[in-house]
Amino acid sequence: MITSGPVPATLLDILRRARSCKRTAGMRFFRGAREVDYVSYDELYEDAGRIAGRLAERMAGARSERVALVVPTSADYVRGFFGILAAGAVPVPLPPPIRFSSLRRFGDRIRGALVKSDIRLVLASEKIVPILEQIVASLGVSAQVVSVADLRQGAPDWHEVSPHDPALVQYTSGSTSLPKGVVLTHGQIVANLRSITLALDVRDDDIACNWLPLFHDMGLIGCLLGSIYSAIDQLLLPADDFTVEPLTWLRLIDCYRATLAVAPNWAYVHCTNRIQHSDAKLLDLSRWRAAMNGAEMVDARGARRFAQRFRVAGFRPEAMLPVYGLAEASLAVTFSTLGHGVTSAWVRGRALSHGVVQLTTPDEADSKEVVALGTPVSGVEICLRGGEGQGLAEGMVGEILIRGPSVMSGYDRDVEATNAVFRQGWLGTGDLGFLLDGELYVVGRAKEMIVVRGQNFYSHDIEALAGDVTGVWSRNTMAISVPADGTEALVLLAETRERDINRRQRLVASMHQALSATLGTSPLDVVLIRPGELPRTSSGKLERYKGVSLYEEHCSRTRYDAEIGARPAGDGSAVAADA
Repeated sequence: MITSGPVPATLLDILRRARSCKRTAGMRFFRGAREVDYVSYDELYEDAGRIAGRLAERMAGARSERVALVVPTSADYVRGFFGILAAGAVPVPLPPPIRFSSLRRFGDRIRGALVKSDIRLVLASEKIVPILEQIVASLGVSAQVVSVADLRQGAPDWHEVSPHDPALVQYTSGSTSLPKGVVLTHGQIVANLRSITLALDVRDDDIACNWLPLFHDMGLIGCLLGSIYSAIDQLLLPADDFTVEPLTWLRLIDCYRATLAVAPNWAYVHCTNRIQHSDAKLLDLSRWRAAMNGAEMVDARGARRFAQRFRVAGFRPEAMLPVYGLAEASLAVTFSTLGHGVTSAWVRGRALSHGVVQLTTPDEADSKEVVALGTPVSGVEICLRGGEGQGLAEGMVGEILIRGPSVMSGYDRDVEATNAVFRQGWLGTGDLGFLLDGELYVVGRAKEMIVVRGQNFYSHDIEALAGDVTGVWSRNTMAISVPADGTEALVLLAETRERDINRRQRLVASMHQALSATLGTSPLDVVLIRPGELPRTSSGKLERYKGVSLYEEHCSRTRYDAEIGARPAGDGSAVAADA
C-alpha cells in the first residue's frame, strides 16, 4: 500500500501519485481471453492532459460542466474519464448501447440523464458516434457527440481542481424508482477510496480483476479508481463477455494470479451454474484473497455453493467478503472482516416481518438466514430508525441511515429529491436492516415490502422460494404488489423456457405450493414470461417499479386474447399469454 508522499485530495492527485510510483503499474484490457490494450498510469496521465486541452476549447472554459461519457469498458473509457476531470469538467458515465438491444430502449435509458444534467457534450467510442448522433437527435437534445480518439491530439492542459469541486455525477441504477444523478465531489470519492483500501488491507503486490461496468459505482469507484488509488495492476473485461462465458473471468484471475475481485451475488451463482467441475479443477484461484460480494442481497446458499464448486481450484471459503454500499455514499458503507468468510444469523421470519429479530435455529420451520455485512468502513456512521423517525436498538428492524465524509451532498439539479433523503444530517438509504453485535444485516428495501392480509413479506424472500422451483429460468422471478379489492395482492412474474402447456400449469402450481407451504400465503396471479423479459437496470438489478406496468400489459393482452376467442389462461396462471 502506498504510504509515501502527500495524501491525495482529488482524483487527479491519485493519478499523479500512481504514475510517480517507481514500479510499473497499469491496466490490461481484454476481449474474451485476448488482451487488446495496455495503458500504464503514466500514459493515462499524459493522454488525459491532451484530451483536456481539446475539451477546454470546446467548452469555452466552462467550469464544472457535465460531460456524458458513453464508452464500453476500454482504454478510451479511462482516458475520457480522466480527460474530462483534467479539463475541470464533471464526467457523467452512461451505459453504452447493448448488443442486440433496440436503440429506442437505449434512448429511453439515457434520456433522463442527458436532460436533467443539461448535457451539451457527449464523449463516445469511435464506433458508436454515428449511432449516438442519431439517438441524441431523436431525443431532441442539443448535445454534440465527439469521439474520445479524436481528442487525443491536443496539447496537454491540466486545470486545477479542489476537493470541494464536483468530480462525478453517478446515475443510480433505478431499481425502485426513476434514476437520479448522485453528485460526488473529489473529496468525497477520495475519502471512500481510502476507506476501501484500509478495509481490504491493499498490498503492493495485489492485482484486481474486474468485469463490472465502468458506468456503475461498484465497477468505477470500487474497482477502477480503487486500483489507481493504490497504484496496483488491474485487469478489465466487458460485462457481456462475463455474462456469455463466466469462465473467462476466473481464467484471468488464474492466469495473472489476481488477488482482488468484486461481483454481485448473482454473478457467483452464474459461475456455479455455468462452469463445470472439469473446468473448475483446471483453475488455480488460491491467490484470490478477497472476493467481494455486494450490490444486491447476499445469499448465503449461493456463496456456499460457489465456494464448494471452486474449492477444487484452491478457492478458500474465507475469501468470500460480503459488503454493503450505495452510490449516495460514493460506494462503501460496511465491510465484513477479511478472512472470516460468510457469517449469518438465523431468525424467525414472521417476527422479522413485524420488525423484531428473534434468533432461532436452521431446523425451525419459520427460520430465515440473513447474511452479516460487517461494520462501517472508516469515517462512516450508521444508525437505524423506525417509521416515526425514532432511533432503534439492536435487534429491531428499521431504515438504515448513514453519514460521513464520503456521503453525497445531493442529487444533480433535483432539490426535491435531495431534501427527501436527508434527515437532520443523516442520509436515508431506503434499505431495511438490523444490527446484531455491531454488525449490519440488510433484509430488503422499504419499497420492496409487500403487505398481504396484514402480513409483511420481503420481495426477495418470495422470489428465492419461487426461483427454487424446477423450470424457473436461473431463479429469475419478480414479486410485486398490485391493488385488489381495496388492498394489496401478491403477483409473481417468473421467467421460463418451458413451452408445453401442461408443464407450465404444473410449474405455476408448484410456485403456489412453495409460497403457501413456507410463507402461508399464495399469489393472486403467477405470470410466466420468456427469459430476458423481466425489466432490469444496466447493472442487472430488477427494476421493480416497472413490474406493475409489465403485469398490466400482460392483463391487457389476456383480455384482448379472450375477446377475439383465444383460449383463456384460466386459474390465474397466465400460461397462455406468451406460449
